[in-house]
Amino acid sequence: MTEYMEKEIKNGKSGAKRFMHIIDGSFLTREGLRAQYKVIALGVVLLIVYIANHYIVQQKLTRIDRLKQELKEVRYETLLQESFLMQESRQSHVERLVEQRGLDLHVADQPPYSIRIKPERHGWK
Repeated sequence: MTEYMEKEIKNGKSGAKRFMHIIDGSFLTREGLRAQYKVIALGVVLLIVYIANHYIVQQKLTRIDRLKQELKEVRYETLLQESFLMQESRQSHVERLVEQRGLDLHVADQPPYSIRIKPERHGWK
């Protein structure tokens, strides 16, 4: 310690005296501080909880951002697949594939019709 600081402390200068009490730890032995140790401990616990909560929230926000990006990619992939399936199922495309493969299929000239069977004739109810 320098002579100047020692002089300040002996003369009772409050700023230097307080600073030295903090540096040497003697402020922890005072009766007023000892009486408040429960409040100080509560403050430390709350500070730890606050820091832990902040860390957990940051992790969750990071995960949410990652999932949003993944959702965009999946939606894009779904859109591509839907577009591909629409292209493949068009009548003109199917006709072209049938022709290329030489299948003996042709487009129906008549519209489809229903076959109706009377249930009474076959013993159905």
